[in-house]
Amino acid sequence: MQIQRCVSANGCHEPISSLDYFEEYRRNQSKPIAIIPVTVKMVTKIVIGQPELDPTCFSLASLSTRLFRDGTHMSALQNAKKLGIDLSPQEKGYLNLCIKSGNQLITSGHVSNIQGILGDNLAVEDGYTAARECAEKILRSVCNAHGTLDGLKVVKLLGCVYSAPGFTDQHLVINGASDLFHEIYGKDGDGYHARSALGFASLPTGVAVEVEAIFEIATDA
Repeated sequence: MQIQRCVSANGCHEPISSLDYFEEYRRNQSKPIAIIPVTVKMVTKIVIGQPELDPTCFSLASLSTRLFRDGTHMSALQNAKKLGIDLSPQEKGYLNLCIKSGNQLITSGHVSNIQGILGDNLAVEDGYTAARECAEKILRSVCNAHGTLDGLKVVKLLGCVYSAPGFTDQHLVINGASDLFHEIYGKDGDGYHARSALGFASLPTGVAVEVEAIFEIATDA
């Protein structure tokens, strides 16, 4: 088994054999180091030089758990809370906002609070904000359905934009949703998703943007 080493002094990463672990421990009593076995099923985080932190094992959600140079980590759920995203309980509605099917979570379309037409009375920046609103609502529904935001991979987004004739920047609008998922799950990790961004002649109740998403549940989550 290979172990990924991250030394806080310079942030370097290099593989070391698991047999070298105890020697690594003896050599690094004075400096923080995160030892992470790279496996498909589990990640073991052992922080050396910080005795107040006990060795902890947690399920692998690929890169949805961020490891930093000081040995700390921030999960997708913690990222969302840090950004102030509302994850409060939801009442059951007419339709299921997020349904589990096999190892996937599939959401209904979530609409923005912002209303208006892109390319008419709304600018791309307004649409970007509207798309981010949709993504925040999706995260709330997913958290309510799954109990957490951890252990998930963002698979696919569909973004619908209320567009004036000739408006062709739907992709820039839906970046508002994509960028939030990149922030939460990592652009190079579980947040790296497929996407479609489409323009529509109208959307329900005149909202500017509607977004739906598909997530994959990690098999060990």
